[in-house]
Amino acid sequence: METRFIALAGSLLTESVSGSAYEYGVYAPQVKTLLNFTQAEISAITTTGNVGQYLALPPGIVFDVLGAQWAIAGGAALSVLGYGLFYAGVAGRVPNSPGMLAFYAFIWNQGSTWFDLASLAQGIKNFPNNKGLVMGLVKSLFGLSASLLTLIYSIWFRPDVVRFLQMLVWLIGVFGLVGGLFNRPAPAAEVAKPLTRGDTTKIYIGYGGVLAL
Repeated sequence: METRFIALAGSLLTESVSGSAYEYGVYAPQVKTLLNFTQAEISAITTTGNVGQYLALPPGIVFDVLGAQWAIAGGAALSVLGYGLFYAGVAGRVPNSPGMLAFYAFIWNQGSTWFDLASLAQGIKNFPNNKGLVMGLVKSLFGLSASLLTLIYSIWFRPDVVRFLQMLVWLIGVFGLVGGLFNRPAPAAEVAKPLTRGDTTKIYIGYGGVLAL
């Protein structure tokens, strides 16, 4: 299989967990009850996390200088660190004031941005003549990832938010690192080659898989 399609598969794997930040609202009520927070404190955690998610300059610089694999590795490190601290905070093992949890949320949201930017940018570089088709597929899985994680939480973990956060640490770290291993630049000759009908079909099959999910 061509390198650009292997890289695209890596992007999709990474994106399948990169939208985890949007799931916070699903389990926030359990965090609120467990730690006796006010709604204003829960909302402040959300707002701080959003700031981390929209601060995309650092991963952009890393992608330009070092490439997608390093940017995704950085995203995995930030996500594991942020979710690890958040999990430990909710479990009462590290400082868990609203301000500290907001800081942890900022870290994991920043990791999500590193994942998303690197996956999307590498797809555009590997498919310069089909940017819209590839961007649509990658971003659709980013949007779907929160729904998939919400389903996992609702079926197997609710209302045990501590155990769910512990699972997220491992899941996001593994998916991010494995996806990053495959997400690399395609050779110039491959990038310049137009997609065949079979190649385009592969991408549409990817869209079909996303719709099925």
